[in-house]
Amino acid sequence: MAAVVAATALKGRGARNARVLRGILSGAAANKASQNRSRALQSHSSPECKEEPEPLSPELEYIPRKRGKNPMKAVGLAWYSLYTRTWLGYLFYRQQLRRARNRYPKGHSRTQPRLFNGVKVLPIPVLADNYSYLIIDTQARLAVAVDPSDPQAVQASIEKEGVNLVAILCTHKHWDHSGGNRDLSRRHQDCRVYGSPQDSIPYLTHPLCHQDVVSVGRLQIRALATPGHTQGHLVYLLDGEPYEGPSCLFSGDLLFLSGCGRTFEGTAETMLSSLDTVLGLGDDTLLWPGHEYAEENLGFAGVVEPENLARERKMQWVQRQRMERKSTCPSTLGEERSYNPFLRTHCPVLQEALGPGPGPTGDDGCSRAQLLERLRQLKDLHKSNEDAEPLLSLQPLNSGQQESRTGTLAQAPDPILAQGGTRVGLKEEAVVLTFLKKVSPPSIGSKAKDPQPSTQENLPPPEANAEAIHFLNSLRQEELMLLFFSETLVMVSDTGEPQGELTIEVQRGQYKDQFGVITYVPFVHASSRGFVDKTLCGSSLLAYLSWKLEVVKQQSQEFIKFHILPMEQKTSLLKQDDQLAMTRMVKEGEEVKTEVTFFPRPSTEGFVSQAANLVLLRVMAWRHMVPSNARFLALDTEGKLCYSTYQALGSQTIQVGHQQVEVFIVEQTVHSEQGIPTSCQFYLLPDGHLAKRIQVGSPGCCMITKVPVLREEDDIEPRPVFKKKPLVWEEDLELYSRFLDRKEELRLSHKSYLRQHPEAQALISDFLLFLLLRQPVDVVTFAAEYFGPFAKRRPPTPALRSSNRPSPFRELEPERSEA
Repeated sequence: MAAVVAATALKGRGARNARVLRGILSGAAANKASQNRSRALQSHSSPECKEEPEPLSPELEYIPRKRGKNPMKAVGLAWYSLYTRTWLGYLFYRQQLRRARNRYPKGHSRTQPRLFNGVKVLPIPVLADNYSYLIIDTQARLAVAVDPSDPQAVQASIEKEGVNLVAILCTHKHWDHSGGNRDLSRRHQDCRVYGSPQDSIPYLTHPLCHQDVVSVGRLQIRALATPGHTQGHLVYLLDGEPYEGPSCLFSGDLLFLSGCGRTFEGTAETMLSSLDTVLGLGDDTLLWPGHEYAEENLGFAGVVEPENLARERKMQWVQRQRMERKSTCPSTLGEERSYNPFLRTHCPVLQEALGPGPGPTGDDGCSRAQLLERLRQLKDLHKSNEDAEPLLSLQPLNSGQQESRTGTLAQAPDPILAQGGTRVGLKEEAVVLTFLKKVSPPSIGSKAKDPQPSTQENLPPPEANAEAIHFLNSLRQEELMLLFFSETLVMVSDTGEPQGELTIEVQRGQYKDQFGVITYVPFVHASSRGFVDKTLCGSSLLAYLSWKLEVVKQQSQEFIKFHILPMEQKTSLLKQDDQLAMTRMVKEGEEVKTEVTFFPRPSTEGFVSQAANLVLLRVMAWRHMVPSNARFLALDTEGKLCYSTYQALGSQTIQVGHQQVEVFIVEQTVHSEQGIPTSCQFYLLPDGHLAKRIQVGSPGCCMITKVPVLREEDDIEPRPVFKKKPLVWEEDLELYSRFLDRKEELRLSHKSYLRQHPEAQALISDFLLFLLLRQPVDVVTFAAEYFGPFAKRRPPTPALRSSNRPSPFRELEPERSEA
């Protein structure tokens, strides 16, 4: 890639700026080669051995880059995968929000609203470089918010303008664009949240498709589908005809002043098609981007098109604006066409400097897409070359770096296993782990501190409704006994590659309470184990339930084995006399935090735990129905009680192996009050077997590889056959609780027993000595014969050996007297 760009840039009018581009690439390549040589010298050479660096090719110009950064190491999908599919994304967003409020109490930039004949557009600077917007109909006093990532700043603007917020327009799912949806929609009861259903936008109430129109007063706002940055990215076009003014484009992370967003969930062709959609709008359309990237983007545009006079004039204006911390938005699409390189892939100058020229079909989308992809790669290298942050400083990226390198954060944690992504590089893991070290997970027994005033403290605790409680009370022991079986599902990525395994087992178990009373109750054991970008992670669940699916005892564990800072979380629930005790332990490296929370028993009526949910889904499949309007209770990602609902999505025929089976689809949604709302879809066979499991917003899924033997109501479950699996002590909660947690206690007990019974040690020593002397082929039979005489209920062995002696494993039959 570097050689191709450098060679094609030597031709014609691109020869001048090609030297700069080659410098970026050669500097990266030289640094990479230097690092490789250093590693080789350290591992294979003596301390006295030195190697001279290889000289650069004379036709290449070397531009030294700042120490510590490797611009050739692209940001891996591992970072993006972890922060878009786990609770880490939400935590990172909360940390960025707090830091930005402390650093910029009045916002990162000074903005000026625009007023057009009774329609007002108010930019709101939020986080480190984001923009939210209020679109106001000044006559009706109605407002629409676009990407309200900081609800506190947006609410302050709403109160200052004295308007009523009636709609939220979300361009995409990343938390720095959707983080304020929850608080604002709750504060304003009539507020609707609009966005793409493909993007898992938090608290979405009104899904939008391409060309859908949202009407608020005189405001006519059209949604345009522009995938590429995310799969469901939308931009919003405010029509200027109703108020006789210019149209306004709110572009989110698709288009910036002289730049465009990174392609996280699409291809270059997809992004090019989305940019062409915007190019079809009028030149006088005002561009309101989602970030303040103007100065940086124009600097890169000067590298690829140094002779562009329009860019030079815009750069001078932007620099004057930024010296006074003034906002640079809006620009117009006509201006962007003149200097934005990502909108000029048809330009001969860029084609000559960077591209191989038109393909066999002419100047079509394919060749322009290749040029767009090269521009995006060079933009990332340009930013890395200017960045002075050391590679191993382990500092978290700021919001601007996050958008241009790693993408912002999305939601939806997978309670069993996060999936997807590519290999984690050193830089990505360092940044992730530093963030984990600085931001501890939220405490289950307390609320996270936040300077924003919250109305949650005044709300009553959630309660399950009568429909949910009635459904749980309708469960019968005979019915649950038919649902006792084990199953195994394979975790696969969106490309079909296996990522791990999920096993679920429900059976009848013995539970011994604190008084020593043994009862037979449903026993649930589930575990998952797999790899995310070659990083081991998994979870396990062990629980005893009542026949009404109440929690008797539950223990769960989740872990991610990072090389630098492994993470582990353990949660236990224990039913006591009049309350439910929850203990949560979070371990990050060597740091351990433990918290205990008690829930009064009345407040947990209708509560469905993780283990109970697995059984409840089997009941719904067996009955082929979901209780209508039932509102259960569950625990969210922060350990707070919240509502959980189930919805029947109907029946569907899916392919399993070489067979087609009909499944009953149930969607469970955990409506988190403070954590991340999650939705999972379960594809269930008629007898309760789980055929497929999809977490909404995650490209991976769990599925069975072959159809199990379906059970009828009169079938009797055979005794299960368990295959021998390698024993991992640290990951087995039952072994851990029985042995490892009592390791010192058991060691002292064993020593005490041997001191009181010295004959036991002598007996075992004699047997081992006798065994080594005789060296029998059948060790088990030999041991049975050796220890047989010590048994009280066994006849003594005859003194003389018999060629037809009985087996030591069955009772001797009495000798029959001869007739």
